[in-house]
Amino acid sequence: MATAFLSLTFPAPAQAKLVLGRLVVHGITKTKEDAILARMRLRPGDPVDFSVLKAAEERLVACDLFVSVRVWLDMPREQAVQKMYLEETPEPVDIHVTADEKMSWFVFPNGSVGGGDKAAGLVYGDQNQGGQGRQVFAAAQYGESKSYLMAGLRVPTIAAAPLTYVVDGVARLEDFRFYDHHRLAMHVPTRVLGGEAQVGWVVTPTVRAMVGAMYNRISVSLPQRDDPTVAAPAYNPKPGNIVLLQLYLLYDDTAAPEGLRHGTRISLKNEISDRFWQSDFDYVKLDFQLELYGHWGPTYPSLNFRSVINYPTSERGVPLTQLLRAGGPDLRGYNVNEFHGDTLLVGQLEEQVPVFKGIKLPLLSSRLNVAAATFVDTGALLERHPGGIAGATARTPVPKFADFHTGVGAGLRLVIPGVAIPAVKVDFAYGIDVKNFAVTISVAGGGI
Repeated sequence: MATAFLSLTFPAPAQAKLVLGRLVVHGITKTKEDAILARMRLRPGDPVDFSVLKAAEERLVACDLFVSVRVWLDMPREQAVQKMYLEETPEPVDIHVTADEKMSWFVFPNGSVGGGDKAAGLVYGDQNQGGQGRQVFAAAQYGESKSYLMAGLRVPTIAAAPLTYVVDGVARLEDFRFYDHHRLAMHVPTRVLGGEAQVGWVVTPTVRAMVGAMYNRISVSLPQRDDPTVAAPAYNPKPGNIVLLQLYLLYDDTAAPEGLRHGTRISLKNEISDRFWQSDFDYVKLDFQLELYGHWGPTYPSLNFRSVINYPTSERGVPLTQLLRAGGPDLRGYNVNEFHGDTLLVGQLEEQVPVFKGIKLPLLSSRLNVAAATFVDTGALLERHPGGIAGATARTPVPKFADFHTGVGAGLRLVIPGVAIPAVKVDFAYGIDVKNFAVTISVAGGGI
């Protein structure tokens, strides 16, 4: 009775009488109509009002396929209001979308030199494969410490529902290096073959929640001593199968119209490996990352913070290939992957300023921008469980000032508008506590 009274007293808001009849696109040559509708979350027959148009425009902006977007009706606003709210009979209407598409595909040489490592390879990516908004990528690298083949597919939004999925596979050969006071002490050859898949819900254009699984088959070869005067470090020599269950939460409203990001990206990833689902290792990994990218006047300041805990839950522990590492791209001024452990804290503060814009590239319609950068990196990697195996605690988990390593430096960024990763990064850094200079040149992100 009370429900009936409330429904009579407070009637439901009137639904718009205009409904989507046809999509009319302007300036869009590659992206298919069904992909546009999927990202707008609209289907023919859906009610249309100004809030629907605004939300659809915001979703198209967030999908990262376009430099600029406008969603509109080809009629005066007064006439649209009349048809939306005052007419009795639903009427189909054309929704117009005017957009400037981003560069869809790229092929870059891939690699790095400096920080005690050399690598070279090739990266291919297409962020709008087949005009459906699918993101495909493939990468290959041959390196001094790491060589790999990798391919993957990401579908940010499927056509039938606000769902997303990701699949990828990797084959990797890597020498896991152990350092002692900035000197190479030992390396262990490893091999990884496997892949992962995730499926999730697109909560909003900027928020995703995903669950997934990863399978890796790893092999660990005999260690090779590089400095016999240093005591052999502890590590987990066990080969076997890694089976992980994953939970992944992501907020990302970043954009990169000039190739330099601005916005906020927050991610939280939880991974659990356990014998209950036939994994040969037992551990829990919690990875939190906060990225803040500003755009003030001509400058692009950024602050990146990452905190990771990789906790072994039995004597089977963490596999060697999953130990946390830092040094090189994420801790400049130090050797690549110089530090290892199970608790990671890393912060990077950087300021980028475009200095040249619109440099013509041969054989391409896109133009290159060049930015100068200054940065400060600081981080600590603690090892509470030597070798990633549960047992006696090696030290207190509270980080001390002496645990942090800090590098400062400057560099150049060569970026292509519409592609969110720097094409080429050249960094000159000084590691304060090791009193060491390091020059790192990385192409297309450097490595995986």
